[in-house]
Amino acid sequence: NFQMGNTCNYACWYCFPGSHEGTYRWPDLDLATKNLEHIINCYKEIGKTEFQIDLIGGEPTLWPELIKFTQHFRNLGCTFHLSTNGSRTLSWWEKNGGEFDTVYISCHHERIDVEHVSKLADMLWSKHNNVICDVLMDTKDWDTCVTIVDRLLESETSFPVNVKPIKLGNTTQDTTYEQSQYLLNQRKRNPKQDEI
Repeated sequence: NFQMGNTCNYACWYCFPGSHEGTYRWPDLDLATKNLEHIINCYKEIGKTEFQIDLIGGEPTLWPELIKFTQHFRNLGCTFHLSTNGSRTLSWWEKNGGEFDTVYISCHHERIDVEHVSKLADMLWSKHNNVICDVLMDTKDWDTCVTIVDRLLESETSFPVNVKPIKLGNTTQDTTYEQSQYLLNQRKRNPKQDEI
């Protein structure tokens, strides 16, 4: 896991403290590259050959050097999983979406543009089969969250859609019986085989 900073264009009430204050903007590209190369070389010395880097933030796609960073490490054989709110423009994603092996879009009901995220996920799934939408289910605004899930399930492609309970530290948000039943099966859609 590489937490790239705490700059985010969202400020969800349930995010962990320090996750979006903007007090640590972005890493220095040269320093981050040297540090990660050092870590990878240490693992190579003990026989490791595969390296999966999970990029988290804040919102990692806001880092201006993100693609230079990923391209450098792709050349060293690394794979990348990205956790994002998906708020960058479709043109940004069309240009850069293939840079990531998996894109996890966290859908936050307070801020999401569900039409944008649906189009984005359709595009990423059509071009790269590399997207999963995770809807954070806030029990304080449950119906809105269910509406987001339902809208994503109406998409043109069959990208995976999951629902996730909100955790506050080590504690999961309290749910009603009906809500807990909805959350039992967290995968609300598996992709169609022909699309895979």
